[in-house]
Amino acid sequence: GANIEGQFDYDGGIYFSPDVYLDWKPTNYISAYAYFTGGVSQNTMSSIFDVSHYFMPAMAYGNSYLPCAIDAGVNLGPFKDATIKVYGGYAFANDWYMPIVDMDEQMYGNHNKKMEQVNMRGWHIGTAASYSYKNWGKISARYTYAPQESLKEGYYMWRDRANHVVNASLVVTPIAPLDITLDYEYRAGRHVYKHQTHAIDLLGITPGYEKTSLRQVNDLSLGALYRFTDQWSFFARLENLFNHKYELVYDIPSQGFTGLV
Repeated sequence: GANIEGQFDYDGGIYFSPDVYLDWKPTNYISAYAYFTGGVSQNTMSSIFDVSHYFMPAMAYGNSYLPCAIDAGVNLGPFKDATIKVYGGYAFANDWYMPIVDMDEQMYGNHNKKMEQVNMRGWHIGTAASYSYKNWGKISARYTYAPQESLKEGYYMWRDRANHVVNASLVVTPIAPLDITLDYEYRAGRHVYKHQTHAIDLLGITPGYEKTSLRQVNDLSLGALYRFTDQWSFFARLENLFNHKYELVYDIPSQGFTGLV
């Protein structure tokens, strides 16, 4: 099928995008899929603040448009409660908001951190695996690689422009009402572009933009959930056990070790 969407605000225009879902399951242990999607994405303040609460709330954010996003993968399993997945994709994202630091514009004595519309192009590939042991627990891990070659080349969904992302989780259920969870996230190659209007292109970087590291995410968290009834439960969570420091966006540090109950 196809999406046909029209806009009647200042952006105007009619947009076309695919809406195709293909699934194939030749056996009970092998399946494959390919999705071709797209459409208009509304950039609400809530979606902007999901990236960072430090962007200017007084700014007006227009819509973004995905001409086509392709996602495909192969699932293997379950084989004795173990599954393996290989996946990848490519996407075109027009007027997609990405964090930018304006070095020539000063806001309250600091550099202006803002979202700027960029036409993004990029692919990603990865693999995932999981294993469950009866009702005692489950372990899962996922690795995704997405090259971030330049200002306009990269995986549009990762606003921190990470190259390598690892996620792992271990859930143990020693007794029926209690779940103990250990989560790990690693994000390497994170960076942001500084916009310098008068910058000179000496290193082959897009004129006027300079890449700056945000440092890697290396986050280990421990949590517990106890269910008294279906309606009442108690949870506790300790985050960033390594007390690792990195930047959420440029010049905005992350929290260190924290806890929540």
